[in-house]
Amino acid sequence: MSIPSGTRLGPYTIVSSIGAGGMGEVYKARDTRLQRDVAIKVVPKAIAGDAAALARFEREAQAVAALSHPNILAIHDVGHDAGTAFAVMELLSGKTLREVLAGGPLPIRKALDYGRQIADGLAAAHDRGITHRDVKPENIFITAEGRAKLLDFGLARVQAEVASAGETMLARGDTTPGTILGTIGYMAPEQVRGLAVDARTDIFAFGAVLYEMLGGTRAFGGSTPADTLSAILNVDPPDVPALSGSANPGLDRIVRRALEKEPAQRFQSARDLSFALEAIGTASGSTAAVSGPTLAPSRTRLWPRVAAALAAGIVLGAVAWRALGPTGASNADTAVQRFTLPATEFQVGAEWVAVSPNGRSLAWGGNVASSSSQNLGLWIRRLDRTSAEPMRSVNDARRCVFMHDNTRLLCAGTNQLFTIDIDNGRRTIVWTGTRDTARFQIRGAALASDERIAIGINRGIGLLENGVVRMLATPDSTETGLGFPQWTPDGRQLIFNARMQDGTTSAYVMPIEGGSRKVLSLPQDIAGPNVALDGTLLYGQSGVLWAQRFTSAWQPDGAPVRLAGDLGMDASSGFMSVGTSTTGMLVFRSPSSSDSQFEWVDRTGRLERTVGPQDSWVNFDVAADGRIAATRREPFVNGNALWFIDPARQLTTELGRFEGQSHSDPTFSPDGTHLAFRRGSQLLLRAMQGGTEVVVRDFLAYPDSFSRDGRYLTVGRPVTGGYDGWVIDMNDPTKDVVIVKDMLLVDELKFSPNGKWIAFHAAQKATPDVFVTPFPPTGERLQISANGGLQPRWNSDGTELFFLDTNGQVMSAAMPGGDPRKSAAPQPLFRTTLQPSSAMDQFAVSADNKHFLIRRAAKTDSNEAPVQVILNWRALLPTAGK
Repeated sequence: MSIPSGTRLGPYTIVSSIGAGGMGEVYKARDTRLQRDVAIKVVPKAIAGDAAALARFEREAQAVAALSHPNILAIHDVGHDAGTAFAVMELLSGKTLREVLAGGPLPIRKALDYGRQIADGLAAAHDRGITHRDVKPENIFITAEGRAKLLDFGLARVQAEVASAGETMLARGDTTPGTILGTIGYMAPEQVRGLAVDARTDIFAFGAVLYEMLGGTRAFGGSTPADTLSAILNVDPPDVPALSGSANPGLDRIVRRALEKEPAQRFQSARDLSFALEAIGTASGSTAAVSGPTLAPSRTRLWPRVAAALAAGIVLGAVAWRALGPTGASNADTAVQRFTLPATEFQVGAEWVAVSPNGRSLAWGGNVASSSSQNLGLWIRRLDRTSAEPMRSVNDARRCVFMHDNTRLLCAGTNQLFTIDIDNGRRTIVWTGTRDTARFQIRGAALASDERIAIGINRGIGLLENGVVRMLATPDSTETGLGFPQWTPDGRQLIFNARMQDGTTSAYVMPIEGGSRKVLSLPQDIAGPNVALDGTLLYGQSGVLWAQRFTSAWQPDGAPVRLAGDLGMDASSGFMSVGTSTTGMLVFRSPSSSDSQFEWVDRTGRLERTVGPQDSWVNFDVAADGRIAATRREPFVNGNALWFIDPARQLTTELGRFEGQSHSDPTFSPDGTHLAFRRGSQLLLRAMQGGTEVVVRDFLAYPDSFSRDGRYLTVGRPVTGGYDGWVIDMNDPTKDVVIVKDMLLVDELKFSPNGKWIAFHAAQKATPDVFVTPFPPTGERLQISANGGLQPRWNSDGTELFFLDTNGQVMSAAMPGGDPRKSAAPQPLFRTTLQPSSAMDQFAVSADNKHFLIRRAAKTDSNEAPVQVILNWRALLPTAGK
C-alpha cells in the first residue's frame, strides 16, 4: 500500500512515490529540519513485522552508510515511525543505466567515463571490505550531471525476491560457501558454483556491464536461466563490434580480462581496473602516445620499479622505468605516465607532498621513528636514489613547498615559518608568531618568484615583509576563514580559498597592490585551488583532481579536465596537497587506506575476541562497560567522523558526521554518560544518548581524560613545535591551569583514579618518555619509563601504570599504594605489532585490569596516503601542444 502525500515519517514529509522494489518502496520526501529533498526507502507493511526482513533492511542501510564516495549512493539517516522502518538517501535526478542502455550502446568515450566512475566506487567499497555482489545496470544510476552512482550495496546479501521482470536473483540470507548470490546474467562463475566470493566477483560483473555499455547486448544470455548460467561457466562472449579489428585492442583486453572465468586471472582490484580505463582514456583523448621514447643509457637516470601493470597488453608496468635526461627535463612527446610511491604513516596535518621546480626531488610529511612528535616529520625522495630518507631533525613540518633553488624547503609549523636545507638539514627561522595558537594557526604559505611569502594566518591572508605580516584580506560575515594562498605566475596576484558559514568553499583572486578580491568561477565544494606553474588552476572535488584554465580576465577557458581520482583532500579546511614542476611532473597524495581492528587481549597478549568492524579507526576511548567511542578517517577528505561501537548490542552507529569539521579524541566521562571531543577548533561535550552539544572551550584543544569526579578534564593544546598540557575546570573557565609546558611534546595526559596524579608522555630531546606529575601542580615531575615510552594508562585503582615502549611492547610499572614516588622499574607484559604513536590511541585497559583493548593495524605493510605522480600531465589538457 502506497503512502499518501503529506504523510510524516519522523521529520520527513512524503511528497510523491518514485518507485518500488523487492526490498521496499521509494518516495520523494522533504527533510523539514535541513529543508532539502531526499529519497526515502520504506519497508512494506507485509515485511515490517518480520524481524529477519527488518534485519536485512538494517544491514543494507549500514552497508551504504559505511561508504562515503561520489560514485556511491549516500544514505543520510535510518528511522522507525509507528511501525514503519525507512532509510533516508540522497535524491537523484537522472536514469538508471538500464534505462540509458535502452537507447543502444554508448559511445566509447562515455562508456569509459561511466566505467571508470563505477570502478572508483567499487574500489572505495572494497577498501572497506564490502563486496556488492549484484553489480548490474539496474543498480547503477546516471545522474543528470553525468555522474555514475552505485545503488543497493549490501542488498544482494539479503534479498531473495525477483530483481526485475525476467531477471532472476538467487540468494540466501548468509554469505557462506555453497550460497548462490547474484543476478543471473551478471554472476561470476564462482557465484554460480556457490563458492566464496570477494572483490574480484564484482569485477566480473562490472566486466559484463562494461561489455553491455560498449556492445548494446548482454555478455551472457540464453533462452532459460540454466542456459545463461552454463554460458557464464563455459562460453566466452562474442566480440564487441565497437572494439573489433585494431581500433581499440587495449579496451577489448580490459573487458576480456575482467570477464576471465578464474578470479586469479582477472584484475585483482577495482582500483587497478580504474587506472587501466583511465590510461585508455588518456591515450585516446590526447596527442600522447601509449609509450614514450627510450633514451640512451648515458642520458638516463632511472626510477626504481614503482608501478604495477595498468592493463594487460597495454602498459606492462605503466612506468616501471622512467627515463629522464640529466637535467630532469621530460620529452614533450612522451606519454602521460602515472605511478605510485609508498609514503609513510602520518598524523593529520602531515599529509602533504612537494616537488622541486626541476623535478629532481620530492618531499612529503610522515612519521619519523626518532622524531619527538612522530607526527609532523619530513621525508625526502631524490630521483637518483632508490628510496626516501627521513630528515630526523625535523618534527614540526606541517606543510612545506620547495624554494626556487631546488635544495631548500619553506615549511610551516603551527605558528612558525622556517626553511630546511635538504642536503645538510640546516634550519633557518623566517618568522615566528605569538604563542597563543588558539586563533593563530598558519593555513598555508606560498613563495613568489622573487621569494616574497604569502601566508594564511589569523583566518586571513597576509604578506610577510621584513619580518612583519601585513594583512591583505580578512573574512567577511559570511565566511569562517581564508587560507592557502597561491601566487599567480606574474607575482602580482594571489589566489586563495574561503570557508563559508554553510561549509562550502569559494575561491578568489586578488591583486597584491590595489583592487578588491574577485570570485573565481569554480565549484563550491572543493579543496584548493592550487596554481600550476603555467597558470592552470588545480582543484579537488569529492576525491577527484581537476584542472581548469582561465583567461587573462579570470574567466573559465573551456571545461574543467579530470586529471586523476583518489585525491586526498581536507574538506574541513579546503586543503589539498598538489605540486607541479617545470618539467611536467605533477604530484599529489591519495587518502589514507589503512584500516584497523579493535581486539581484546589478555595480559599475555593472547587474542580473546575482536570488537566492531574493521575500518579506518583513529583515536578512541573505552567505557567501563566496554562501549567504544572512536573517530573514523573519512575517505577523500582526510577528516574524521565520530562513531560509537556497542559490543553488547553488536551495533556501530555514527555520533558526529564529518561535515567540513573534523572530530578527534573522544573521551568518556567517568560514568560513561557523556563524551568530550574536539570538532574543528572547539572543545565540546555531549550526552551519549543524544541531546545538545555544549561548547566547553572555544579554542583548539585535544581532550585526554576526566578526573573521577568529572570536574576536571586534561587537554593538549598546540604551541610552536609541539603541545602544552592543560587541565580544564569544567565548572569555572577562569581556573584552567597549565600542567606541563616548555617541552617539545606533551600528550596523553591521564588522571590517576584518585585524581592526585597525572601521567603523560613528553619529549625533552628526541625520544618521548612517560612522566607523572602531581595535581594540583607543584612543579614536581617523576620519570617512569627508562628507555622511552608513550601512551600511559592507569589501572582501576592506581597501583599500576601501563605504557608502550618505543618497540610497541606493553610495559607495566607497579605503584605501591598508588604513589608514583614508590614506582618500581617497568616490566614487560607482552609484545604487540603496534608502531607506537604519540598522537593516535592504540590501547586501553579494561575495568578489571585483566584485559587490553588493542587497535591493531589490519595490514602491517600498508602505506598511509601514498604519493601519486603524473608525468607530462599537461598532455591531458585539450590545448596541450597548441
